Amino acid sequence: FTNLGSDSRRFALKTIDLVRTSVGLLDDLRNGDDIPFSPEWAERAGRTLQRAEQKVGSDLRQEIASKVKGLYVIVDPEVTQERPVLEVAEAALAGGASVIQLRDKVGDSGDVLPAARELKSACEQVGALFIMNDDAALGVASGAHGVHLGQTDLPTPEARRIALPAQIIG
Repeated sequence: FTNLGSDSRRFALKTIDLVRTSVGLLDDLRNGDDIPFSPEWAERAGRTLQRAEQKVGSDLRQEIASKVKGLYVIVDPEVTQERPVLEVAEAALAGGASVIQLRDKVGDSGDVLPAARELKSACEQVGALFIMNDDAALGVASGAHGVHLGQTDLPTPEARRIALPAQIIG
């Protein structure tokens, strides 16, 4: 997997997920001799797919992490002086920001998610990264490139369990 480009790695992750789903379905359907592999085979296949996903995900995370440089802007609706965070982020991106992080300590997740998705889209249009602050679940739901965790947030190993394979955690 080390010679794959970014798009190929993302394709590989999707393929791994589809194969995992297929193995799971076949394992669920197994009754007697109708399915030609054992439960042990399904378990080995699952472990192999997990290792492949970890390797491809790790390569993608390294690639993404290497892009965290330059101007890193944190937008927070509590400090944007009533300007929408998207407007502030777009101005920062136009000014050369390479990373936008959404920090919203007071908004409910359901209210923050649309803004997070808009910010991710704005970042991707200019090749910048989008990082979600504190909330790994919102990071996953928004498709963020990564999640920033504070000392009182979910521990990194637990956040890695729910994060997408290519998402960075810092």
